[in-house]
Amino acid sequence: MATVSIDIPDALVPRVRAALRGTFPQYAGLGDAAAFKRVTSDYWRGVLASFEATQAVTGTQNAFQSAMAQALADGGGIG
Repeated sequence: MATVSIDIPDALVPRVRAALRGTFPQYAGLGDAAAFKRVTSDYWRGVLASFEATQAVTGTQNAFQSAMAQALADGGGIG
């Protein structure tokens, strides 16, 4: 399993903490580190799901275009 860390300048910590608490009230019961970890985890799960869904749609579109081109080519002798 990978571990990721970021550095936040000390002067920004109170603002980041306030943004975390104000934006994600569902994590109010967690400590700062645990809440930040959950928010980050949720974010990357969403990014991964969106990316893979886009790839699946692109693959489906490509397969459709290929099948359509093949059918048109195969049907060229109909007439």
